[in-house]
Amino acid sequence: MTKLSREQMLYLLYTVAYSDNGTVTQGTVKEHLSKEFQKNADNICETLCQQNLLESPSGM
Repeated sequence: MTKLSREQMLYLLYTVAYSDNGTVTQGTVKEHLSKEFQKNADNICETLCQQNLLESPSGM
Protein backbone atom coordinates (compact mmCIF):
# COMPACT_ATOMS: atom_id res chain seq x y z
CA MET A 1 0.00 0.00 0.00
CA THR A 2 1.30 3.42 -0.94
CA LYS A 3 1.41 6.12 1.72
CA LEU A 4 0.30 9.51 0.46
CA SER A 5 0.56 12.91 2.05
CA ARG A 6 -2.54 15.02 2.45
CA GLU A 7 -1.39 17.17 -0.49
CA GLN A 8 -0.91 14.13 -2.73
CA MET A 9 -4.31 12.68 -1.79
CA LEU A 10 -6.05 16.00 -2.53
CA TYR A 11 -4.26 16.25 -5.87
CA LEU A 12 -5.42 12.76 -6.85
CA LEU A 13 -8.99 13.47 -5.71
CA TYR A 14 -9.13 16.67 -7.74
CA THR A 15 -7.66 14.84 -10.73
CA VAL A 16 -10.48 12.32 -10.63
CA ALA A 17 -13.16 14.90 -9.84
CA TYR A 18 -12.24 17.21 -12.72
CA SER A 19 -11.36 14.62 -15.32
CA ASP A 20 -13.42 14.56 -18.48
CA ASN A 21 -13.26 11.31 -20.46
CA GLY A 22 -10.30 10.22 -18.31
CA THR A 23 -8.16 13.28 -19.10
CA VAL A 24 -7.33 16.31 -16.97
CA THR A 25 -4.53 18.86 -17.16
CA GLN A 26 -2.20 19.99 -14.40
CA GLY A 27 -3.60 23.49 -14.79
CA THR A 28 -7.14 22.31 -14.14
CA VAL A 29 -6.13 20.56 -10.94
CA LYS A 30 -3.90 23.42 -9.83
CA GLU A 31 -6.59 26.07 -10.21
CA HIS A 32 -8.93 24.12 -7.91
CA LEU A 33 -6.36 23.51 -5.17
CA SER A 34 -6.08 25.89 -2.25
CA LYS A 35 -3.39 28.57 -2.56
CA GLU A 36 -1.41 26.66 0.07
CA PHE A 37 -1.13 23.63 -2.21
CA GLN A 38 -0.93 25.47 -5.55
CA LYS A 39 2.68 26.48 -4.99
CA ASN A 40 3.70 22.81 -4.62
CA ALA A 41 1.40 21.41 -7.31
CA ASP A 42 4.17 20.73 -9.83
CA ASN A 43 6.23 18.80 -7.27
CA ILE A 44 3.17 16.89 -6.09
CA CYS A 45 2.32 15.88 -9.66
CA GLU A 46 5.90 14.83 -10.37
CA THR A 47 6.02 12.67 -7.24
CA LEU A 48 2.71 11.00 -8.10
CA CYS A 49 3.95 10.30 -11.64
CA GLN A 50 7.14 8.74 -10.27
CA GLN A 51 4.96 6.47 -8.11
CA ASN A 52 2.95 5.53 -11.22
CA LEU A 53 -0.22 6.93 -9.69
CA LEU A 54 -0.64 9.45 -12.53
CA GLU A 55 0.42 9.52 -16.14
CA SER A 56 3.16 12.01 -16.81
CA PRO A 57 1.91 15.18 -18.47
CA SER A 58 5.14 15.32 -20.50
CA GLY A 59 4.72 11.75 -21.76
CA MET A 60 7.87 10.42 -20.09
